[in-house]
Amino acid sequence: MLQKKFQGKPTEASIEARVQEYGELDAKDYIPGAEVLEGEKEKNAENDEDGWENTSLSEEEDAIGEWIDVQHSSDEEQQEISKKLNRMPMEEQKDKAAAISTSQVLTQEDFQKIRMAQLRKELDTPKSDKETRLATAMARKTDRKEFVRKKTKMNPFPSLTNKEKKKTEELYDDARSFREKQLALRDALLKKRKRMK
Repeated sequence: MLQKKFQGKPTEASIEARVQEYGELDAKDYIPGAEVLEGEKEKNAENDEDGWENTSLSEEEDAIGEWIDVQHSSDEEQQEISKKLNRMPMEEQKDKAAAISTSQVLTQEDFQKIRMAQLRKELDTPKSDKETRLATAMARKTDRKEFVRKKTKMNPFPSLTNKEKKKTEELYDDARSFREKQLALRDALLKKRKRMK
C-alpha cells in the first residue's frame, strides 16, 4: 500500500487517462508508449557518431587476466528520454509514437522498453515547481474561508459565556486536597462494610 502522502496523487499515467463516454471506442492507430523508442534516423545518427573502435590482438592478449570496465548507459538513456518526453506536449508524443510504430518493425526488446516506460509512468509523479505549489496552496487558503464559522458578536464588550469562563478558571479549583480524598475513601469503605453485614 502506498504511503499516505502519495495516496491520491496524480501520476503520469493517471493524467493521460480519460473517462470514456458510453459506447465510445478508444482505438489507437499507434502503439501507446512507443514515443520512448528512438526513430531510425536518430539511431543511424548515433551509430555514425559512435563509430567503430579498433583493437589489436596484442591489446586483447594483455587484458585477458584483467577486469574489463563495461559501461551500462541504459538507465541514463531512459532518464534522458523521459526528460525529453516530459517537455514534449501530448500531441507531439502521439505523433512521434505513431511515426515510430508505422516506420519500423518493433522487436521484443522494444516492447520491453515500452512496458518499462509505462510502469515508470504509473510510479512516478510529475514534479511541480515552486510557483505551482504556491498557487495551489493560496487557492486552498481562499476556499477555506467559506467553511470557517465566523464569531461575530453584536456588542464588542459582551459578558463571557460559561464556556469562556471555564477556560479562564484555574485548574486546581476543583482539585481536592489529600486529606479530603483520605476522608472520602474512609467513609466509602465504612459504608461498604456496613452493607456487607
